[in-house]
Amino acid sequence: MKLFGTDYDTRDGSCLRDYIHVMDLAAAHLAALDRLMTHSGGFACNIGTGQGVTVREVLEAVAKVTGMKVPYDEYPRRAGDPAELYADVTLAHELLNFEPQFAGIEDIVRHAWEFHRVAWGLAGSEI
Repeated sequence: MKLFGTDYDTRDGSCLRDYIHVMDLAAAHLAALDRLMTHSGGFACNIGTGQGVTVREVLEAVAKVTGMKVPYDEYPRRAGDPAELYADVTLAHELLNFEPQFAGIEDIVRHAWEFHRVAWGLAGSEI
């Protein structure tokens, strides 16, 4: 894997991003459809957890959940990449009453790991 940027003004130097569980994203879409069916007019809102997780924290979560470290090489920042990028979920809370159920990165990684193990028919942790 390529880790772009290790000198950001963040907890560990890698950039922060807002990672959301696929089931939370699906739930938000269903809530949006419900709102569209009961209210006139359209709307747009950000869906996320509203919290940032660094790339290094994701790599640590993957290692903890799978028992395997992700090999990566460090590269300079990519032009235009912000240090922090996460959703302002205020409108999603107000309009959709949306609250993510899986806000922790370890839960997200664990569920993805289990999905892939089942989908690929893996008995152990090998991929």
